[in-house]
Amino acid sequence: EGADPKLKNEYVTITGHQDHLPRREGRVFPGADDNGSGAVAMLELIEALMIERPKRSVIFVWSTAEERGLGGAFHFVQHCPVPVDKISANLNLDMLSRNDPGMIYFVGSKALSTEFDKTLRAANERSSRLRIDDTYQSPGHPDQFFFRSDQYPHIQYGIPGVWIFCGTTPDYHTPQDAVNRVDYAKMEKVTKFAYVACLDVGNAPALMKLDVRPDLTTRGAHNMKVDWIAR
Repeated sequence: EGADPKLKNEYVTITGHQDHLPRREGRVFPGADDNGSGAVAMLELIEALMIERPKRSVIFVWSTAEERGLGGAFHFVQHCPVPVDKISANLNLDMLSRNDPGMIYFVGSKALSTEFDKTLRAANERSSRLRIDDTYQSPGHPDQFFFRSDQYPHIQYGIPGVWIFCGTTPDYHTPQDAVNRVDYAKMEKVTKFAYVACLDVGNAPALMKLDVRPDLTTRGAHNMKVDWIAR
């Protein structure tokens, strides 16, 4: 629950899917990076935010069925326990612990709100100072990462969202995505950044402003009809 008597009725969501691939032909897929890393980071964020609470309330969503079409995240926004027009923004933690220890990708942060994108970058500069790579921001990128994790259902509902993402590796969706390959120092840096970003969004004077698309200016299910590919 948020610390402010009025703003506690507005929200920040933090998501991270806890599902991975099932056993296949006797092979086990641990999913340490995808997405044990994000699920564990959320536990650390809960501990930190219980000590220093933002003004807005924070909803933690460990979704399932991400690997089967973002089913859990879509269910959350479609059956939201709070009014979706009161959710300021979403931070999605999915694959935080591999690749270059000093960089991270932002996916979706520029889609709806310039204020949200600027808030994230300022939070990063004040915390972990990771190098931000925008390669996958565009819905038109051939790898289509914009559509591939749990920030996307939020964005479809007009809620600014970002996938904080370390990128894929040769171990992606293989039995080799195991804990012995996790870069815990990087995971800590990313989690600290997410903590500061959550505080900044949670303490902002108002909900993150929707100012990128003239056809998307309010939060809600009516935005499901927006065509992101055509943009």
